[in-house]
Order: sequence, then structure tokens, then C-alpha cells
Amino acid sequence: MVLPALDISNIIITEQEEQDEQEQEQEQEQEQEQEQEQ
Repeated sequence: MVLPALDISNIIITEQEEQDEQEQEQEQEQEQEQEQEQ
């Protein structure tokens, strides 16, 4: 299967955005845990 370049770049961008969202969620969870410890 050969995808057009635009489709490939869109897929890569969406994957990066999903990773960024996951990383942000993890950071927020860590901050909440630190607040609970204090």
C-alpha cells in the first residue's frame, strides 16, 4: 500500500500530537501525586 506524502505527514503529525497529550497527562498525574505527598 502506497500512501500519498500528505497522508503520511498527517499521520505522523497526529501520532506526535497523541504522544504529546499522553505525556502531558502523565505530567499532570505526577504533579497531583506530589501534592498528595505534601
